[in-house]
Amino acid sequence: MAKFTQHWASDYDERIVRLIPGYGTLHEIASCVLAAQLQGVAGEIDVLVAGAGTGRELDDLAARDPQWRFTAVDSSQPMLDNAHARATAGNYIDRAAFHAMDLQAYRTQTPHAAALAILVMHFLADDDARLVFLRTLAQALRPGAPLLLFDYAGDVQVFHAAYRQWAYARGLDEEAVKTMFQRLSANFHPISEPELAALLSEADFGTPTRFFQALGYSAYVTRRN
Repeated sequence: MAKFTQHWASDYDERIVRLIPGYGTLHEIASCVLAAQLQGVAGEIDVLVAGAGTGRELDDLAARDPQWRFTAVDSSQPMLDNAHARATAGNYIDRAAFHAMDLQAYRTQTPHAAALAILVMHFLADDDARLVFLRTLAQALRPGAPLLLFDYAGDVQVFHAAYRQWAYARGLDEEAVKTMFQRLSANFHPISEPELAALLSEADFGTPTRFFQALGYSAYVTRRN
């Protein structure tokens, strides 16, 4: 799993929109998908945000429903500090809890109503680590709770030329684009839809449904069995 230092955390929000196609749109749509999935759910809604980073998704979720609460878990304290500052600035800090730890170490006495893991699982290099990650999420969720995932997907070579053109359009020069693809190759481990479906099934989730795609990045919604 990638570890983000203070240096990376300081300008992460500025850089990520120039590196991930559809980043802002994904967050907006994900909050709408989650709201639809949670319609009619009784009791307190506490959403687990796994690998919360700087908390970009918290803004959209907090705006979507003023009653939702959030538990943000991330292994990087600097990133989580930024998420805390974001929640304070957005006036929803009283609805958020923050835990600086790996997700596998997180435990809760009260299962969550939903979970998101945005740009997290593709950092896990093998299926064993991915399965542990998904099983940890399953253990933290109520039966029937929705899970939203967004990662670098399979068959990504098809999109490389278009991805390169998109990066140029976002203002990256040739050297920056070269560095971007080198980092993608070194740090991102694509997950095809069949591979994801098999892992989710083994981790006690249902069949995933894709609700968003931007070039080689895909978002899915599933439910815990």
